Amino acid sequence: MCAKDNLRLHKFASNSKDVLETLPAHDRAKDLKDLDLRSDTMPVQRSLGIYWCIESDTFGFRIELRDKPATRCGILSTISSVYDPLGAVSPVILVGKQILQALCRKNVSWDNPIPKDILPLWEKWRTELPLLEKLRFPRSLTPTDFGDPVQTEIHSFSDASDNGIGQISYLRIVNHKGNVHVSYLLVKSRVAPLKSISIPHLEITARVISVNVASMLKSELDIEDTKCYYCSDSEIVMGYIHNKAQRFHMLAIVYNIS
Repeated sequence: MCAKDNLRLHKFASNSKDVLETLPAHDRAKDLKDLDLRSDTMPVQRSLGIYWCIESDTFGFRIELRDKPATRCGILSTISSVYDPLGAVSPVILVGKQILQALCRKNVSWDNPIPKDILPLWEKWRTELPLLEKLRFPRSLTPTDFGDPVQTEIHSFSDASDNGIGQISYLRIVNHKGNVHVSYLLVKSRVAPLKSISIPHLEITARVISVNVASMLKSELDIEDTKCYYCSDSEIVMGYIHNKAQRFHMLAIVYNIS
């Protein structure tokens, strides 16, 4: 269809060498054109901003630290340079955001040097950031030869504290043999707002984010008959949810899932 309208598709990449062999060399991705598919190691490709190791079929990160001033503006630039749409390194990025929030709490202007009590925390976080390149997680949600799942479930866990709000979702699948496999799906984390809010309100907010994320994942994965389960360690939140006599008129915080 594309060739009919003179639209040439090229720069193909695949984790299957058999697939790549069927493609002309000039239609493959740049690093795959002159590759000996039978002996050479498959390179790392950048796909939609994420680094994809074709050989192991895993996603990873490549951290390129640039010289930025130790200011609020420089810190924001460094934190934003880590592209993590799936939230795999959210616990690490959250610490950087908490440092940035501490500067906001002290009313430090964008271009002023950060205070001496915060500078060591920032330098330690920035120095350890390249360690994220060691992290790898599978691209595929199902292992090889697992077969078609007969049961799929999304399990979401949420929690909150004075420092932050977070949730994580996993996909649990069962095949016809009864074998179970669990895959990581998505993490969302936020710093707690500067305005003082009770822990139960923060816990409820985390639960709302968790429900929104699971709803989005269920739609995007397009898997029929998927059940969603939500877990929280807050008995107060469970009491709020099951309380039919009195409901909250307004949620303390509203976060979108973008």
